[in-house]
This record gives sequence, structure tokens and C-alpha cells, in this order.
Amino acid sequence: MFRAMRELLAPETPVDSIHRMDCERIRSVIMRLPKNATQRFPKLSLEDAAKLADAEKLERIGVAAVNNYLHNLSALFKWGVKNWRVIRNPAEGLALPDDRDQRDLNRSGFVGGSNF
Repeated sequence: MFRAMRELLAPETPVDSIHRMDCERIRSVIMRLPKNATQRFPKLSLEDAAKLADAEKLERIGVAAVNNYLHNLSALFKWGVKNWRVIRNPAEGLALPDDRDQRDLNRSGFVGGSNF
């Protein structure tokens, strides 16, 4: 998350000048990253790794991984709001819908009295 902020926003950007559109740009790049991007392409920036994934149709990171990045980004700004560093959290509510929850609900659960 810090790498994404450092690469996609200028390192000297004051935290209180980061807006929703900046966070949406971070989300856009993260959504397009190939799996294991930093290990597979250590010399590429995240944006270049995303462009490579687009060009070569590489498998992307999952929704849960994207949401983990976004949760951490939002948590950072939430801390900033609580500690009077920023007025509002520009990353709040950026998480992607995750259909895994519905699949988990549809799975058969433990049935009492069953022996394994």
C-alpha cells in the first residue's frame, strides 16, 4: 500500500491534498496487477506491471487482495482523521464487491452428530 502511494502519488504530496480521485487511481492500478507482481517483475513499477498484465492478459490478483490493499489505505486515512491530520477519509468505501461471502453462505455446514 505504501509502495502504491509512493509510486502513484508524488512522494512529497502532502497527505491532506490526497483526494478521492487519487485513491481511485490507486485502486485502478491495484485491480490490474498480475498475481505476485512484485516477485515476478521486481524492476517494474506497479503501473508498468499492470500495463504488462493488460498486454499479456496475465491472471490478476483476487478481489480479496485488492480489498486488503484498499482496507489498509482506508485505515491509514481513518487514523489521519482521528488524529486531525486530514479532514476526511478519501479511501472510505472503495472496496470491491466480494461474492465469496455468498458462496460461503451456500456451502453445507457442519451437521450435528456427524462422524468424520
